[in-house]
This record gives sequence, structure tokens and C-alpha cells, in this order.
Amino acid sequence: MTADGRLIGDTVMEMKNITLRFGGVVAIKDISFDIKEGEIRAIIGPNGAGKSSMLNVINGFYHPQEGEVWYKGARRGNLKPYEIAHQGIARTFQNIALVKGMTTLDNIMTGRLTHMKSGLLSQMIWAGKAEREEIENRELVENIIDFLEIKSIRKTPVGRLPYGLQKRVELGRALAAEPSLLLLDEPMAGMNLEEKEDMSRYILDVNQQFGTTIALIEHDMKDPVHFEFELCKGTFSYVKTKVYNAITSESLFNKQHFDACNAIKTDYPYPEKASRGQRSDVDDQRKAAMIELNKQAIESILFA
Repeated sequence: MTADGRLIGDTVMEMKNITLRFGGVVAIKDISFDIKEGEIRAIIGPNGAGKSSMLNVINGFYHPQEGEVWYKGARRGNLKPYEIAHQGIARTFQNIALVKGMTTLDNIMTGRLTHMKSGLLSQMIWAGKAEREEIENRELVENIIDFLEIKSIRKTPVGRLPYGLQKRVELGRALAAEPSLLLLDEPMAGMNLEEKEDMSRYILDVNQQFGTTIALIEHDMKDPVHFEFELCKGTFSYVKTKVYNAITSESLFNKQHFDACNAIKTDYPYPEKASRGQRSDVDDQRKAAMIELNKQAIESILFA
């Protein structure tokens, strides 16, 4: 169990000594880490470090020249992406990959393709099994739309939506696959502060309410410090072409760190009979102090 009460299970995914080359270019060299059931694992590093390449290895788009990928206790061969999707692994993309002319509802429905079993004839007639399947899938997608608070845009073509909402729709499509492992490729890239806070809340809710294991990547150190740190509670993998450091909650969230976090509340107390606005101001001060404290803790380990 983590310090914030989340239950962490056994290892779901294990990457062992992964090396990926494109001709003479080494994108990933001898990288190893694991992902445990129920956790949120952040993979961070600068541009060109190989983070997206690593995600592409996990979901089968790339096959490494060296190393092994283990999933749920079994070594995984060179499967195709659709075969890996059937294993319960879904992802979002760094560059939004939605069908711009389709509505929000229809885009999220595409995430149910791995769960559609009725044949072509049944689909054409739309009777019996196909009809029941469509109703069940539609109900699940409607629940996801409610969960992500995008009901007002369910019939809107996604090409008309602002960037932040398109990112949310893409998250919904991935959730529609009901994954046991969700891969998020820079889920907050290009967002403003408010959109990042909203996305952080949805990612946390996915993990806590659905029990979904999540691996996300980020290159902007401000984002992992500000948001991913709060999400992952110290569970990081730092990826560079020749460098790897695993930072666990045990190594980062020790008693000294918790004492320092708790001291922030004492340093920034609520005024007596404080109004809602005053409490909000104090919360902002506490948040800024917490971010700085966490940033120092991460950097002391990553860049020691």
C-alpha cells in the first residue's frame, strides 16, 4: 500500500534490458524497469530520450533488438499491436489520433472494437447478438462520457473541439477498451494550467475508481514535478538513452519528507473565521510550497 492508501499488487509488466535501434541510431539502450498492478508509473526524460519509443515497445509497435518484455508473468513474443490490445493494453498518443469528422461519441465507441464479437452478417442486419452488443457497448461509452464530464459535446465532431477537450476524448477512447494497463503518451502536452489540473484529476480517478494500472510519459520537468509527482507519489522511471534510475516511493517518501510536507500546513495556517476566498488563497500558497518541496526532492535524486 502506498502512503496515500492505494493498493499496489504484483508486477504486471517488466522490461528487461531493452535495446532498440533504428539502423545505426540507438533509441533505447539497456533499459530495465517494471510496472506494478494498481500503480501510476511515470517515465520522464528529455526530448529524444526514447520515452515514446519505449511506449511503442510496450504496445508492440516496435520490437526491440535486445531484451525481453514480460507481461503478467509470461515472456511476450513479437506480437502485433492489435494482439496486444486484446491482452488488455490501451494507449493515447502524443499527437492526437482521433477521427476529426466523427463525433465524440463515435470516436469513443471505436475503443470498443476489441470487445465486438458479432459477425459481419449480424452487424448488417443489426439484430440479435449485434443489437445486444451495440446496446451494451453504447451504455458503457455513455458512462465514460459522464465520467469525463463531456456530455455536452457527445454529438460534436471532435475536429471542432479545443485541444484540451480532444485530449479528454482520446482518454475516453482508451478507457472504452477497459484496459488493465493504460499507456498515456504526454497526456498534458500543450495544455494550459487549468486543463492540466483537470487531466490530473481524471487520471487519478481512473486509477482509484477503476483500479487501472497506468504508465505515463512526460518530457517537460515542470509537468512531472507539478502534476505527475502528485499522481505517482514518487514512482518514477527516468529514461535517457544510456541512463536509467528507478525512484520508488520508499526511497523518496521517507519520514523526513512526510514531516516536511506536514509542516507546510503549520507554516500556512488558515486565518480565524476565514472566508472561502481566504482559504483558497492559503491553499494556493500551500500548493506552491508543496510543489517546490517535491521538486527539490525529485531533483536531488535524479540529478545527484
